[in-house]
Amino acid sequence: MGVTWAGLHELKTRLQSMPSELTAEAHAIVHARAQAAYAEIDQHYPPDHTGNLRAGLQLEDDSEPLTARAAVLSTAPHAGLVEYGSKTIRYTKAGASRGQMPASHTVEHARVAQRAQMYAELAALLDRYDLQTTPGEWA
Repeated sequence: MGVTWAGLHELKTRLQSMPSELTAEAHAIVHARAQAAYAEIDQHYPPDHTGNLRAGLQLEDDSEPLTARAAVLSTAPHAGLVEYGSKTIRYTKAGASRGQMPASHTVEHARVAQRAQMYAELAALLDRYDLQTTPGEWA
């Protein structure tokens, strides 16, 4: 008496192709969310007379063969001041008051919103491959 396992070859083929398929789809999700964050930040950044704030906005894709990673960077010298504001009144070198800078939290709002959407899309991707995810694992 023998055992015949129907579909074993197909299962093995699917399991072997999974990492590249998952990585390709995950990369598309991660990159799309990073692009959305970039666009949201660019749209909501307050205007500055030099244009340096928007010019300092960069989208980096650091993906490797089995990883998906993207980052939105705000590299303008005054990006931190715009994002977090100033608690005290600012003065020029000549002593003139420039007032207090209110925080915009533009980058933080975009990061939180797009990261939540990315996690939901990545969880749905894993579900499509019948891989289980547990709420809270993505924190």
